[in-house]
Amino acid sequence: MNNTSIWISLASLFIAGMALGWNIYRDLRRPRLKVTFGFRKLIDIEGQEESSFLMLFYTNYGPGTISIDSIILKKRWARIKIMLNEEGAYSLIFSKEENLLSDPLPTTLNVGERRKYCFPKGKYDWLKEYHKIGMLDSFGRFHWAPRTDYKRVIKQYEKKHQ
Repeated sequence: MNNTSIWISLASLFIAGMALGWNIYRDLRRPRLKVTFGFRKLIDIEGQEESSFLMLFYTNYGPGTISIDSIILKKRWARIKIMLNEEGAYSLIFSKEENLLSDPLPTTLNVGERRKYCFPKGKYDWLKEYHKIGMLDSFGRFHWAPRTDYKRVIKQYEKKHQ
């Protein structure tokens, strides 16, 4: 017997299954947001004055657009606090001042777009209370900055204010 037709049928079945799987995966993928956090030096060219600002950058890595509602902070043991019905597991950052260095929130980002939030200059003692910082999108998903960024910011702040 000739098994060639069976092998061709199995190969075409495998290819069709892979194509179906890829189409389902592609349609269910969610946009990814890369968040970075740290101190940045801003230089006033006219006045030759340098100053450090705490900044949060976020970039849409696609696929598709994403709507960002707010900046969120997470305290340590937030999940346990939620299970125990305690308040204050998460905090939203809200600024009454209009900041020219920051992009307004809420915002919509297309693929490849990058935005920033510059925290008002002042005391950043609130950093020690929290564990993570990130963005909250319109679907209620969290996009966290790397934990190493947050640790580095705390170390730099403590070094400056000792």
